[in-house]
Amino acid sequence: MDITGMKPPATLVRVKGKWYAQITVPEEHRAAMNSQKQLRVSTGTSDKRMAERLLHEKAKELYDKLPDPIADLEERVEALSNPDWFPAAGDTDAAFDHLAESQHLQKLLSEKDRLEAEIKELRTERDAHSLTIRDLADKWLASAPYPSHKTRKEAETAIEDFINDKGTMSDGQLSAQDGYDWAENIAKTKSNKTLRKKIGYLSGA
Repeated sequence: MDITGMKPPATLVRVKGKWYAQITVPEEHRAAMNSQKQLRVSTGTSDKRMAERLLHEKAKELYDKLPDPIADLEERVEALSNPDWFPAAGDTDAAFDHLAESQHLQKLLSEKDRLEAEIKELRTERDAHSLTIRDLADKWLASAPYPSHKTRKEAETAIEDFINDKGTMSDGQLSAQDGYDWAENIAKTKSNKTLRKKIGYLSGA
């Protein structure tokens, strides 16, 4: 399970003249969502461009309706940590098969370890998803991806242009529309060659 599984991509659908944000409910969550396959919320507009600008905000409303996989896993770990079938300390019930239940307990502890590792991985992915564009760019540039100082400076300039235009948003907030809007602004004053280079630098970061 990964972070993308928690946040399925949001799309726009047109219903009776209005645009709606829609996501597909992951299969593992459908039982908890009364078998719903899609969730949808209105953007309140018939203007597609305006709907595209509202898509991220509306998608977040939809994501908030999905079960939290980390919370679900934590509940399972809690149940495994306190098995109600295991005898209390000092219980000497002769009918209790200590060997068999001890072996069963070892299996449960192994499952608990597996779930805790999955929780740790999900938390790491979630934290990475919340990094700002500047955080991501700094990590990218720190890896020395460009052989020359000149190319690095060009990349830094492209990243700064984007941040100045769109603000210091998080990776989770970033949408394709943000990139399109930024490219349109650059195209008003720069050549196609410059535009392509800037897009390449930002994409790399």
